[in-house]
Amino acid sequence: MSVAINGTGSITGIDQGFNVTSGNVGIGTDNPQSFLSLHQSGGGFEVNANSGSNNARLLSYDRPAGAYREMTFQGLSYGFETSGTERLRITSAGRIGIGMVPHTSSTGYALQIDGGASSFIQIFNDTSGNTVNDGFVIGNDANTAYLVNKENTPLVFRTNNTEQLRLDSNGYLGLNNAAPH
Repeated sequence: MSVAINGTGSITGIDQGFNVTSGNVGIGTDNPQSFLSLHQSGGGFEVNANSGSNNARLLSYDRPAGAYREMTFQGLSYGFETSGTERLRITSAGRIGIGMVPHTSSTGYALQIDGGASSFIQIFNDTSGNTVNDGFVIGNDANTAYLVNKENTPLVFRTNNTEQLRLDSNGYLGLNNAAPH
């Protein structure tokens, strides 16, 4: 194993670890490009405490090839916090909770969202645009469930990959009719 300290640093006792006061630390590389660089042939893991934009980054990056690599995290579950509050959790069962810890009952709901008094999901594409006035919205508040098409296009319901119901942009409803009037 090779260990490199880029810049000025000191080792305060090998059995106590490293005390690096400035520069970058590399394991498996003699030219660390990040605050902490761990490298093996074909890839590496890097930690940038401040990437110049007042944000921290974890990178799975192969410096010699100049390419990002797949990164896999292994654990029982993962919680993601912002401002000290958990915002997203992935459980060991593969359930995802946004704004909540997912229920562990056998409901089979893979994605669960709690936005507080109202919860909405907005879906965009490259054609519709990505502003608050674009795309498709699904959600609910205390009194109503919503399906909202914010585009001037029909809302189509399919079963068995066959159109069964169409609500066109003029408000006409077609049952087994793709061109209601």
